[in-house]
Amino acid sequence: MDNSAISTVIRDELKVALNSDEFRNSLITLLIPAIVDAVKEKLCTDIHDALQLELLKKQDQLDKAESEIQSLKQELSAVKETLENQEQYSR
Repeated sequence: MDNSAISTVIRDELKVALNSDEFRNSLITLLIPAIVDAVKEKLCTDIHDALQLELLKKQDQLDKAESEIQSLKQELSAVKETLENQEQYSR
């Protein structure tokens, strides 16, 4: 058998194998879990990214609130000090 005949036989055998139900079932059996895993990974990544963004927004809000609280504490201290000074002068 020459190389051309061998190639033809191999090609024909591959066509038969690729068109067989067993091959399709095996392929589906392998592809479905792989697709599910890929989709699951993509969803998890998207959810993680969305939650991370929300967390950053909440952290920013918290930082602003803490800054505002600190500012209000300073204002309160200044007001208390002013009141105490006024009490001392009024005595």
